[in-house]
Amino acid sequence: MAVSGKYYGIDIVIGNSRQSGIASLILDILVLKRRLQTPEDQSEYFRMGSQGHARRLTQLMSQYNTVKDDFNSMTVDDIIELRGEICEKNHRVLVKSMPVIARLIIERTRERNMERLEEYVHVKSFRDELPMVEVLGDDPELVMWAGSITIQLN
Repeated sequence: MAVSGKYYGIDIVIGNSRQSGIASLILDILVLKRRLQTPEDQSEYFRMGSQGHARRLTQLMSQYNTVKDDFNSMTVDDIIELRGEICEKNHRVLVKSMPVIARLIIERTRERNMERLEEYVHVKSFRDELPMVEVLGDDPELVMWAGSITIQLN
């Protein structure tokens, strides 16, 4: 199933591909913001829950600001160094004998941290800093990157 919407005069169609944390967050903010700005185009059920959707948008924007601050405070060298530290700490912890469930929790946490850092490196390859949440939709390069997006000009 694809989600579609109109944002800044451009039709955006988002397919079913896996999206990264930053990309998913950006898309969620842009789509929800657009839906709240055009309530006449939304279903009656969406309009009935508009206060809850506005609270959700506030939460997403706060989450984005946290990610943005973390991302903007790091350089590629910092990210690579942090990846090495995570691998080293993980190796030291997992060498000791421990229950299987504890090992699984530690390993999954490490995987999530590594995925986040790999995503940071990918984004840093074309952008040094993430913009403020208020101007997210004004950056076509960032919007196009954020997940599998097909842009169809009207």
